[in-house]
Amino acid sequence: MRKKIRRLIFKLIDAERIYQEDKWGEEFDEKNTINDWVTYIVRYASNAAFPTTPGAPIDNEQVKAAFVKVAALAVAALEMQEKHGLAPRHYDEQPTLKEKLYGVKFPEEDKNDA
Repeated sequence: MRKKIRRLIFKLIDAERIYQEDKWGEEFDEKNTINDWVTYIVRYASNAAFPTTPGAPIDNEQVKAAFVKVAALAVAALEMQEKHGLAPRHYDEQPTLKEKLYGVKFPEEDKNDA
């Protein structure tokens, strides 16, 4: 029974992933940083915890839809990581202030030597 349910869930995730690919395309996904992926996942995960109408009971279909989106987003992030690596964040590998001022790359400084 558990494997049957798992297969059904994987089919739902795959269908959502296909929907996402059709809507956004791979080129959009390639530009997402780890921060972007985590933000998307957290946003949709929070939809599972908060009913659309404040004070309303938990809607199991809303929860299920949110978790399927989260799972599909995680799959998308993993696909991009495997295929291209995740896009760098805007602050990754940025020159330090000292490097900007002097226009040269300085070797890594060991903070323990300070």
